Amino acid sequence: MSDAQYYRIELDDYAAPSFTSFGKSYFGTFDDVRSFISALENDPDDAGSFSELISAFHAFEQGDSSAMIHVAYNKVPLLKPARLLFEGTAQATSYGWVHQNIWGFPYLMRCSQVCSKHLWLECEGKYYRSVMAQFTDLQYEGTVGQWKNIGGMIWGHPGILEKSGSVMRNRLAEREKTFDNLNELNEDHAMFQQKPDPDYTEFCNDIFGDG
Repeated sequence: MSDAQYYRIELDDYAAPSFTSFGKSYFGTFDDVRSFISALENDPDDAGSFSELISAFHAFEQGDSSAMIHVAYNKVPLLKPARLLFEGTAQATSYGWVHQNIWGFPYLMRCSQVCSKHLWLECEGKYYRSVMAQFTDLQYEGTVGQWKNIGGMIWGHPGILEKSGSVMRNRLAEREKTFDNLNELNEDHAMFQQKPDPDYTEFCNDIFGDG
């Protein structure tokens, strides 16, 4: 298991209905967060829109562990240390599933291959499972039955997803599950080892947003 320090970062949830404001937890190492921030900095539109987030990251990088940002109209710490308890992997070829967006609308999804890393973490007394996924040839079925490649139109949080050629991955781990206690987390990890059950809902929410 990796001994790298993980962090939780809360960002605005772009899959929340447009008349509401909620935060969404992501997880990653400091290098993962730096990659996400660099993606924002390298996009002229995002660099201006996320100036507070970018400035807070660089303040944290310089030693200001109290750096704060605004999420859903509340001021929250930029990064909170998270403890990695377990990790596991899952992979599949010619994989298909149904993604339901925030309104319950189904998207038929498919890919030629998916490889994912799953992280069981504790942060401030709360327990999570999160996923870093890499999809090849990720597609969704359109309204008249045609399959469409997931391309440049991404409606979730800017900078989270990265596409290179036919491969799409997330820079920060997406939350899969939240557990009430450590026993529930341990049970989930044990079951996952026997029969992996990856959940890519939040990954897809960062594709489709609230649409």
